[in-house]
Parts: sequence; structure tokens; C-alpha cells
Amino acid sequence: MRWHYTTLASLQVILEDGFLEPSPLYDDESSAELIADSAKERPVLWFTSSPNWEETANKALRSLEGSRQLDREGTLEYFGLARVGVSEGYPLEKFLRITRKSRQKKRLTNRLIRTAVEAGSNPHGDWWGTFERVYEKDWNVVQIYSAEKRGWEDSSELRLFEAVDRLIKD
Repeated sequence: MRWHYTTLASLQVILEDGFLEPSPLYDDESSAELIADSAKERPVLWFTSSPNWEETANKALRSLEGSRQLDREGTLEYFGLARVGVSEGYPLEKFLRITRKSRQKKRLTNRLIRTAVEAGSNPHGDWWGTFERVYEKDWNVVQIYSAEKRGWEDSSELRLFEAVDRLIKD
């Protein structure tokens, strides 16, 4: 299985849209906070073959006092954790190939690798990507992380909305 890791709030939008799509080249809630060096650079929709939460998917918490980078537990607490799985046979490209095709500058790719390795990820071995949307018909499973059970659970839309409501109330 190859996983796209996201938050509950983002998953709600993904389910409403019926597809995953490539991320913007700058995401001010991402730990990597990458800025495209060129208007020609193409955004990538990222997946990992690791069954463990992708630490580079952690969010930043912003307030009037500034921002702080959250770890997995903080991202779980404030945003909730979710993932969408596609089969290993789904047509994705390995990390280095897709970054080259994206026209990402080598300096930025090296920064991404450094950030990933520092977070405990293995981009060369585990990361995959595409420039295309991935539609719901191609998803094998959608899961949300249960803090109570300390594990991933298959999610129906009803359970997703209940989880979002719990997150908002806390």
C-alpha cells in the first residue's frame, strides 16, 4: 500500500471533492515550508510506502504570537490524522524521478531530503509522487487515526464527521 497522509479537516474536503490533488508549491502549514524557485516548477501529490505517519506531514500552529511546528502528537491534537491508501500497482513515480520531472531545483530537492531524513523519513526508498489527481475510485482505503485505540481505523464518512466534531469540541 502507498499512503497519502493528511489531516481530518483536509480529508473532509478531499472526500467532498472525490479526489486527491497535487499540493501547492508553498504550504505554510507544512514542516518543509517549501517555496518554488521557478514558476515552471510543477506541484507533486506525494505518497509513501511507509505504514507509519509521515513526519513531514506535521503541521504548524499559527497564532498572533507566532508559530510553532507541531510534532505528530500536536498535529493529532489540533488537526487529527488521516490517510488515503492506493495499491502498490497504482502508477506513481519514485522520489528522484518525480522531483526531476517537476523541474524542482537541486538545492530545493536536497533541502527536502535533509528535512525528511531529519524527521526520520526515507524519501529515496519510500516516497512516490504524481502530477495527476488521484480519484476516489482508485483509493483502496481511507483511514483515520484513533487516539483512543492508538491506531489506524478504516473510515466511513459518518465516522469521519464524528471524528471532526470531536476534534472541534476538544
